[in-house]
Amino acid sequence: MASTDAEVLAAATNAYTGFVMIEDRLLQNSREPAGSLMAWATPQFGASEQRELQKARNAGEHLVGRLYVSGFDLLSRKNVAGAVRAKLFACADATHSQYLDSNGRNARNPKSALRVAVEVDLRQLVVGASPLLVNGVDGVARVGRC
Repeated sequence: MASTDAEVLAAATNAYTGFVMIEDRLLQNSREPAGSLMAWATPQFGASEQRELQKARNAGEHLVGRLYVSGFDLLSRKNVAGAVRAKLFACADATHSQYLDSNGRNARNPKSALRVAVEVDLRQLVVGASPLLVNGVDGVARVGRC
C-alpha cells in the first residue's frame, strides 16, 4: 500500500470516487447488480449500502444526472496491525442531479443540502497491496468551500 501522505491521499481519492461512481450507476439503473458496490466498500458498510439501495429500488426511487465529489484532503492516516486506515475530507455535490420517486417527482428531502462536506472513513482489509475501501461516509456540514 501507500507509504506517504500523497500516496494515501491518491488511494483514498480513487476509492471514494469509484464508490460514488458505482453508487451513481446503481441509483440510475435498477438492473445493475447491487453487489458491484462491494468492490469499493468494506463488507459491513457495503451490506448496509446495499440494503438502502434495495429500499430505494423497491420504492421506485432513482437518480437522474450525476453526483460529483471534489476538494479532497487527507485528514488522517495510520497503520493498524500493518493495514492502512485513513480519513478523507471531500465535497459532495448533488446539484447536477435529481432524485425522483416512482412518479417522477422530487424525492429529496427539501431540507437537504445539495452540497455538503463529508468525512470518509477508508480501510485496507488485508495488509499489503489490497486497496483502500470505503468504510463509512458522514455528512459533516454545509460549508462555503464546497
